[in-house]
Amino acid sequence: MNPPLPDTLSKMDTHDYFLGIMCDTLNKKYNFDITYTGYEKTADPKTLQLMEYDYSINGLNERTVKDAIAKHKTLKSLEIKIEMKCKRLRSEYRSNPIMMVEALPLMNHIENAYNGTPCLYGFVFYDNDISRNPLVTKGFWAEDTVYSASKVIIPSNPRYSEETLYEIEARCKRIFKTKRYFWYINVKGSEDPFIEIEGDELIQTKHWEELIKKKIHDREIENV
Repeated sequence: MNPPLPDTLSKMDTHDYFLGIMCDTLNKKYNFDITYTGYEKTADPKTLQLMEYDYSINGLNERTVKDAIAKHKTLKSLEIKIEMKCKRLRSEYRSNPIMMVEALPLMNHIENAYNGTPCLYGFVFYDNDISRNPLVTKGFWAEDTVYSASKVIIPSNPRYSEETLYEIEARCKRIFKTKRYFWYINVKGSEDPFIEIEGDELIQTKHWEELIKKKIHDREIENV
């Protein structure tokens, strides 16, 4: 059983907690070597400060690299990028949870998946006490959001240039099949573009371990 998660734990610590569980399971149970690659772990403090205020396409892409890479120890061709998303399970999300995912890294992962390197998103909705229900731990492949994204939101962020906004809009329209777009609205958080995946789609997702098992099974069949 996982230890209780204290109220004082920061958002980043919570993310690292669940990412650590996911990667440890991939390593010990499913025979993957893990390399942590998130920029928060690899960049020096000065670079982190500069990246925080870079709202060019290159800057946004640098800030949104995958959390980790998992390489299977025996199925050498099986490499999976890992992302972990966490949301505190507040009362308004219990009946109809919504997962918000940054659009730019997601689009990068979708394009990489089409080129042979899949990206697995693990996500959790959690109470402060992890040992108490409900605790939802599921997952989805990046490319599945092409159809499951319910809406795309591009915040009203004055730090974006018109060129950057145009490129983001064009790319979102090219990749995601939803017709629900909301431009230039005020939102909290990073103010980066994001998609929403709503309750019905989330309910249909499987535990991320089930997705890994199937991916390993499919790759073993391909190698026979």
